[in-house]
Amino acid sequence: TGSPNQYSLSAGVRSMPGFSTITNATLSSSPVTVTIPSSGVPAGVYDFNMTVRNSTTGCISAVIPITVTVKAPVQVSATAGNGTVCQAGNVTLLASPANLTSYSWTSNPSLTIASTFNPVVTVGTASAYTFTVTGTDANGCSSQASVTVNTTQGPALVITPSSPTICVGSATTLVASGGTTYSWTPSTGLSATSGSTVVASPSSSTTYTVTSANSTGCQSVGQVTVTVNDPVLVVTP
Repeated sequence: TGSPNQYSLSAGVRSMPGFSTITNATLSSSPVTVTIPSSGVPAGVYDFNMTVRNSTTGCISAVIPITVTVKAPVQVSATAGNGTVCQAGNVTLLASPANLTSYSWTSNPSLTIASTFNPVVTVGTASAYTFTVTGTDANGCSSQASVTVNTTQGPALVITPSSPTICVGSATTLVASGGTTYSWTPSTGLSATSGSTVVASPSSSTTYTVTSANSTGCQSVGQVTVTVNDPVLVVTP
């Protein structure tokens, strides 16, 4: 007689490794939450017996058989489309398997990353980024994996002279250095649109943009303005 206020939980036929019997614990609410061992429990089906009793009378209200199924933990891996990218460039991350319920990415240094198995991320100017993904399956089981991506700088581009001035009809030689290849725009008044050295003879002041790449393919962009002065006509009586 009396309301049940204690419970005991013991292993059944298919016992769970590492589980310790619970004896006459306080039954303060229903349902009862019991934490299984956090490690060393293989996937499988396990049996338990729950006994509910009144502590004053010792009378047992019920013996309840319980079956617990432990799912195999999800195994997540993380890779990057390429292990080295240019600074301010894009990298595609890939979590596997691709059929999980959800994916959550973080990075160090911090970046904004979409919650998908294959997000495209724009990196910054740090020398390396470590990306960590947490994948969760339909059972609510999750695990983490990480991948590190290194970054490479573009060339230290220098253009000389830095502020050339010419007269109408004259020319100046522009020299770019620091990279491996060079591309010049616009083509107006230029002797060539590629190469480290070009001759500029615009008819009016013009700003030229130089795009330079190094041996890794990473680029830097620079500009130089060629100022063109009109001739001054002096009239004397």
